[in-house]
Amino acid sequence: MMKKPLAALATCAAFCAPTWAATPPIVSVSCSTNVSGCAFAADGSFPAEGQFYQSQTAFWTTSPATVTFALSAPVLITGYEASLDNNDDYRFEWSLNGTTWATLSTVTAGLGEINGGMDTFSTNPASPEFVTGIAFAPTSAAFVRIIGTGGDGLFAVGELTLFTTAVPEASTWLSLTVGLGALGLFVRRRPAAG
Repeated sequence: MMKKPLAALATCAAFCAPTWAATPPIVSVSCSTNVSGCAFAADGSFPAEGQFYQSQTAFWTTSPATVTFALSAPVLITGYEASLDNNDDYRFEWSLNGTTWATLSTVTAGLGEINGGMDTFSTNPASPEFVTGIAFAPTSAAFVRIIGTGGDGLFAVGELTLFTTAVPEASTWLSLTVGLGALGLFVRRRPAAG
């Protein structure tokens, strides 16, 4: 009698469970025409703390300018770690379609521990680069962009890493619900042991 419920449970686990992304979510980076070194913003290498802002970074000296990261799919962003020129203000924005944007987080001049050059900022409390005041509520996004909003006007983005969880598609949730419902009906109709 126990084989059928176990088989139903195994089938549901195999086909109904949500699939979570295991790959890095950033697939490309694009920048305004006034940004030099755009590819450095997503090359997988964080600049050294205090490094000159024009060395191996996406940098600009005239605003407005944006550094935009396209993600592999809509994901739930739970945090980030970013290398930025420390004496400037930056706004992080998110979008699901690349057209409509909303503020995700802000980093203001002087928040980090470096007095000049590149500095790393993290929303992860376990990171040595953790900075209070830049955290945000988890947000679903397909794009993230960074905009320099103030400071000395010499802006740079050295790297961005996003902490994410994949957002399951509607069909995945439907399969999970149907599978669990079928399992519940099967268990309910099972004769009582006696």
